[in-house]
Amino acid sequence: MAKRKSPGQRCIICDRMREIGIVVWGRFICAECEQEIVSTDTSELRYQYYVQRLKRLRPGSADDSLSEAQRTYL
Repeated sequence: MAKRKSPGQRCIICDRMREIGIVVWGRFICAECEQEIVSTDTSELRYQYYVQRLKRLRPGSADDSLSEAQRTYL
């Protein structure tokens, strides 16, 4: 997966429009979120936030059932 600059796509993790990031199975993850994901230890509470957001990569998934506590970590 190569990082690429796009005209602006919505990140599936942070829901912001970004230009630089990666596309995984046709879904865009911005460079900032990618860096956070790879540097987050599995013992950190925000790890679960990323797991839930990454479930959006699955075809037909749009799981937005995150708690307010999970959302505060981004």
